[in-house]
Amino acid sequence: MKMRNFKILCLAIIMTGCTNMCSTSHKDMKPEEVVEAYLDTSFNIVNVDQISDLIQYTSGNLKQALEAADAKTVSKVFVHKKYNLKRFSILERKDRTPREVEITYELAYNEIDKKNDDALVTAENTLNLRLKEGAWYITDVIGGKTAIDFQAPMVVKPN
Repeated sequence: MKMRNFKILCLAIIMTGCTNMCSTSHKDMKPEEVVEAYLDTSFNIVNVDQISDLIQYTSGNLKQALEAADAKTVSKVFVHKKYNLKRFSILERKDRTPREVEITYELAYNEIDKKNDDALVTAENTLNLRLKEGAWYITDVIGGKTAIDFQAPMVVKPN
C-alpha cells in the first residue's frame, strides 16, 4: 500500500511541474494574453482569497482598487456571480506607445437573477495596459458600453 501512495505522490509532483513549466510566465505574455488571463481568472474565482491571483495582472489605479476592496465586495463581484457568460472576444488593440497599449474586449452574458433571463447583455470595455519591468499590466478601465438584446418571440398578426 505504501508503494501505491509513493507512486501517486510522484505522479502529482510530475504533473504539477509540467503544468508550471508548460504555462506561459507573465513576463512572456503579450498584452492580449494578459487580458485573457485576467478575465479567465476573474471568471473562475471561487473564494475571496483568490483576488491575489487577479491582482498579479494589474498595476496603478486598477491594482489599488482591487487591493482596497473588502471581502464582502470581492465576494459579491467575483465569487457570487449573477451572470452566465456566453462568449468573450478581443475586438481591438491600439498601440499608444511601445510601452502603452489599449485592448478592447467584448463579453456577452445573461443575468441569472433577472426574470427575463433570455436577455443577452453585451458589454464592451477598453483596458489600458503598460509595460513595467518587462511584463504587461492592466492599469485602468478607460471606457465601456453595454447593450441589452431582448430575445422577444416573433408574433405574426393576421391583417
